[in-house]
Amino acid sequence: MKKSLLSSLLFLSLLLTNCGARHKAQNVVDEFLKQHLVSDSYDLESLTDLDSTFYVTDSMVQLMHQRAAANPMFKPSVSYQPRTPKLLFMHVKVSQNGQSYKQTFYFDSTLTGVVSFKND
Repeated sequence: MKKSLLSSLLFLSLLLTNCGARHKAQNVVDEFLKQHLVSDSYDLESLTDLDSTFYVTDSMVQLMHQRAAANPMFKPSVSYQPRTPKLLFMHVKVSQNGQSYKQTFYFDSTLTGVVSFKND
């Protein structure tokens, strides 16, 4: 009985923590898009749960920054959060001007801001 109650409480706390982090990541993406898209007319259609990775290197981040700079949807001077060894990421579907785009956003480990993003 006690084991079952403890397991249920642990599961509930993990669920609530994950929902809070996902909501914070959604706010970070929304703020990033508001600041850096050329047009402020967009909708966040869907977002996945957060996941983490240690496999994104500095050179990969630089390549994503270069590709973002060439993307006409974004302003030329995009500012990013510094990379941390562990990155969190989320897949996002954004619609703008009748078209849908799938993008992956990478966040620093504390969800302070966007480290980089890529078009999927």
